[in-house]
Amino acid sequence: MEKKGKQERISGIDGFFMLGVALLFDGFQFLLIILVVGIFLNPIVGIVAWLTFYLWFTMKGVSFSDTRKSITLLLAGIVEVMPGLDVLPAWTLSTFLIISLTRLEDQAVNLKTTLDRKKIAEKLKVGRSPVEYRNLRPSDSLSSSNQNKAANDENYQTTDKGAVGRQRVPLQNISYEKNLKAANENVHNQNKAA
Repeated sequence: MEKKGKQERISGIDGFFMLGVALLFDGFQFLLIILVVGIFLNPIVGIVAWLTFYLWFTMKGVSFSDTRKSITLLLAGIVEVMPGLDVLPAWTLSTFLIISLTRLEDQAVNLKTTLDRKKIAEKLKVGRSPVEYRNLRPSDSLSSSNQNKAANDENYQTTDKGAVGRQRVPLQNISYEKNLKAANENVHNQNKAA
């Protein structure tokens, strides 16, 4: 389940079902060992379980390019294929570890996203009404970078005041979204520069 702006590749319900299926695979392999046919059938069940979890995690957006997760899944497959070691609940343990690692990664991404949003909010000084955004002065710019000066110049028009000289006045159709876009570009460019 994905909430607005929040990354959650494996929800609590998905994790519960994954662990349940892992327990079923481990229980089935244990039952086959008790019935003595496990020596012949457990490698096949282990391969099916490995493919099941590999595809399931991949469909949920979990990448196995991370060595911790790929080694965890690979070791579970090896343990469950080897006679004698297939008694261990390797599928349940590996599934729990992969779910935990994935949820930790998601929390780190969500924390970074939250911090980025706070930076944007500080740059925009959230709390202003759209009318106040229309009355921004050049000194209220989000930063002194050339890009923001250019964005600010788009938001103002220059008028002749006769003998008084030229004056910059805000356009009346400046939108909140335009300022938000300028702030996002600014944060993005600052992140690139860092």
